[in-house]
Amino acid sequence: MTSVVGHLSREGQARLYAWLGLAVASLVGAGLFAALVALGRTPGIQGLLPAGDYFRWALVGHVNLAVVIWFLAFQGALWTLADGGQRSTPAWVGFGAAAAGAGQGHDVAELLGPLAHRALGGAQEAVLLQVDHDRG
Repeated sequence: MTSVVGHLSREGQARLYAWLGLAVASLVGAGLFAALVALGRTPGIQGLLPAGDYFRWALVGHVNLAVVIWFLAFQGALWTLADGGQRSTPAWVGFGAAAAGAGQGHDVAELLGPLAHRALGGAQEAVLLQVDHDRG
């Protein structure tokens, strides 16, 4: 059996693993937010948590990490495989912007409004930067 990453350069492999690491980290974060959602509905513990929109905040964070950021990160990994791992500064910039956007806007996009939406939009545009590089 041949390796899927065998045809990639060292930089391509590093970029592939970076995108996959972001995907796995988003799932870990989504799991933590799922635990917060469960705790927010547990009698006895629910009174110890912050009042207000806590349940909705945790649920939005869970869904954004589990769906949006995971899919974007996995797309970045697939496009890295598709381009053969060519040396590319724009592709690394795209990864960095995606990771920063995921870290800033994942849990409060719907609750904080424009700033968090811009962070998620930046993550999406970062993946498009990777795609644009792969086409060129």
